[in-house]
Amino acid sequence: GVSVWKAALMFTMSIAGAGVLGIMGTTKRSYDLLIALSLDTEGVKGSYERLGDIALGTTGRLAVFVAKFMYAFFTLIVHIKVVKDNFPSAMMGILGSSNEYLYLFEDKDVVTFVISFLVVFPLCLLRDFGLVEHTSTAKLATVFAISFIILHMYFTNPGRLPIQGTTVYEDWLAVKPNLLPSLGTFVFFFVGHHCAHLSFDSLRKDIRDIKHWKQVSTLCVLLCIFLGICMGLTVYMTFWSETTSIMLQLYPNTDEINVAKILVCGFAIFTLPLPFLAVREMIVVSIPHSEKVEDCWWLQGETQLIGRYHFALTFIIWFIATMLAILAPSLNDVLNVGGCFSGSLIAYILPSLFYFSLRGYSREACFMMVLGLVVGVMGTFFAVRTMLMHLGMLP
Repeated sequence: GVSVWKAALMFTMSIAGAGVLGIMGTTKRSYDLLIALSLDTEGVKGSYERLGDIALGTTGRLAVFVAKFMYAFFTLIVHIKVVKDNFPSAMMGILGSSNEYLYLFEDKDVVTFVISFLVVFPLCLLRDFGLVEHTSTAKLATVFAISFIILHMYFTNPGRLPIQGTTVYEDWLAVKPNLLPSLGTFVFFFVGHHCAHLSFDSLRKDIRDIKHWKQVSTLCVLLCIFLGICMGLTVYMTFWSETTSIMLQLYPNTDEINVAKILVCGFAIFTLPLPFLAVREMIVVSIPHSEKVEDCWWLQGETQLIGRYHFALTFIIWFIATMLAILAPSLNDVLNVGGCFSGSLIAYILPSLFYFSLRGYSREACFMMVLGLVVGVMGTFFAVRTMLMHLGMLP
């Protein structure tokens, strides 16, 4: 087991990044509500799926499975997409236009596939959580380094000023177009419910309780807020209304930005094994089998397959995620659709429904339900519509 601080670092690194501050408090309470329900409900045994089964039967268990699987799978696509958007351009910038090896990085799709096969796939073959545990501190240091580079770029070269004629209201208070589909990105970045029980179980046995878990979730969210302010606010104050989620692409080609891009890729690659492990284990446990693991020759433990089947399943998941990341029209589309649909379901709607079923009505659960429905239904509609427009399937 690990300490509160170590668990908070691991949980922070299981979240994609840092999102809108307005939903931070609700998401933190959602984490605490989920773990509290799991501890107070007999038979849950640290499983989101078992909690759903006890609360709403087979429907609840299936809903949790679908939401967790889709969110974790969207996370795989996002991380590989980040590599595609940053690694080739960073290497071309570092090598320079006259380098004889520049052609190796001109085709982003090929470079992404090769990097994914040589680095991501071997990491995905791992069976346990150990690598993520040992790299969480290094990944957090990487995020701080990226934040420092962005802050340094702002103070040394603040870029464009607000467009002439704009006001403080227009820059800071006005609701921008495409708010609803963009909420998916914010929700996506603050959701870690697919790994909440794993992080809780990683605590030492003597501190594995709701009191210490609340410390973990608080530290985690505070870290996300700090990093979000360092990066998101600084970038917005540089590019204002033209700011996008692909932040580093907005800056000119400099050595600092190229280093930041490489660091982002490293962060994405070494964060990916955690959601990949969640996806693979969910597939394995969904296969019908005897209650006695020893009677199932193809199982290695409760959530792992034996050698050749483990390799085959890992390859299939990795290949599908890599190809979808290569074919995805933009990172924004993946984040918005994934966050609006699976993120709102796993973070707000399902915990609220389970609370209603097991404990009855509460204002807090009702508020989370309303928030989840607004983001989930309306946000998903507009996010999918925007993605189809980018794919040329809608005018």
